[in-house]
Amino acid sequence: MFIQVEQTTTADMLRFLPGRSVLGSGRVRFDDAARAAAASPLAARIFELPDVTAVVLESDSLLVGKAEGEGTVEWRQLKPMVLAAIMDHYLTGLPVVNGSAHSAAPEAEAAERPEVEQDIIDLLEARIRPGMVRSGGDVSFVAFEPMTGTVRLRITASRFSEPLFALQVRIENTLVHHIPEVSRVACELAGDDADVAGPVAERIRALLDQEINPAIAAHGGYISLVSLEEDVAYLRMDGGCQGCGMADVTLREGVAARIREAVPEIADVRDVTDHGQGANPYYQP
Repeated sequence: MFIQVEQTTTADMLRFLPGRSVLGSGRVRFDDAARAAAASPLAARIFELPDVTAVVLESDSLLVGKAEGEGTVEWRQLKPMVLAAIMDHYLTGLPVVNGSAHSAAPEAEAAERPEVEQDIIDLLEARIRPGMVRSGGDVSFVAFEPMTGTVRLRITASRFSEPLFALQVRIENTLVHHIPEVSRVACELAGDDADVAGPVAERIRALLDQEINPAIAAHGGYISLVSLEEDVAYLRMDGGCQGCGMADVTLREGVAARIREAVPEIADVRDVTDHGQGANPYYQP
């Protein structure tokens, strides 16, 4: 049995091609040994290896992700173990997945994705999602718009102290650096994080993300929409804007005026920031 190994767009994930069918069709991802043990003998066998963080089964290949950092196993050590695990699995004659695990898995995808979309997903799963999950959040791929180079993601970030804009910038920097086709990232909130919803809220968020926050990012600041009640928008200032002596002027003459101009449904914009807790204000009078 000859198994090919291919690099992916990220250093901590490799693709293994065993020269035979793996899943047949679709795609299933496992992020922990317990779920793999219940659904896939092949993924379970690979999770027995040191520092494995993810196994993704595809039609004729599988992706294996590993932990990064000091003290973790290197690929020159782990790769032979993965190759041996794959060969051992096929010698047993066991199925790749148990029963209906493939069709029941939420990650199963019937249609093949374009290569750039798969690269985006692989990078998210290997470099971005693990850290977010450890912090109590999550991120999932929604769509890629090739005409504009926009990646659309769904974010669960209710436990993050970091605002959505700052999180979006970090994700965007990673994707743009590794995948040339990507030019920007647009995030939407999921679940309980999406309480402030509706077309007016989306227009305010778009204005903040695309115009206002990039303008104040040089000062280390960012602004988030936290509530919307009838014609009043409530904003929170963070980073260099929190506690800044010019925050009131910035909000009244800049941000509020621009929001009312772009979103005429809004009559008033109010600041709910606790400026007394600002740790690093841009300007202190």
